[in-house]
Amino acid sequence: METKLNKYENLLSNFISSISAINEPVFDEILDAIENELKKLYIEGKIILNDDYALQHAGLEIRVEKVFRDMGFNVSQGRAKNLEDFIIEAQQHFSIQTPLVVEVKSGKHQYIPRDDLRQL
Repeated sequence: METKLNKYENLLSNFISSISAINEPVFDEILDAIENELKKLYIEGKIILNDDYALQHAGLEIRVEKVFRDMGFNVSQGRAKNLEDFIIEAQQHFSIQTPLVVEVKSGKHQYIPRDDLRQL
């Protein structure tokens, strides 16, 4: 039986070799680039997410973004990491032409605690 490590061993080896070829690689820049590409691959149906019914972390954000895309909305990346997850561009038939800024949140509670309301 193939383990997860063995399953991606070739991918990881190529990744490490590619990183070694970059002049002064920056962790955050690499992480952002990888996350963006993984999200694109998921949206294109080329990779899948685990069955995460707890709905948290990047998997939740990607699922929500894909729902908006599947509904036909024009979705673009947010300004910067930790500011917003994505932006829905106004369409011609919208009565308000201001883009919708979306920050996806999850929590363990069935309600939104007062401290988190500032983020809505």
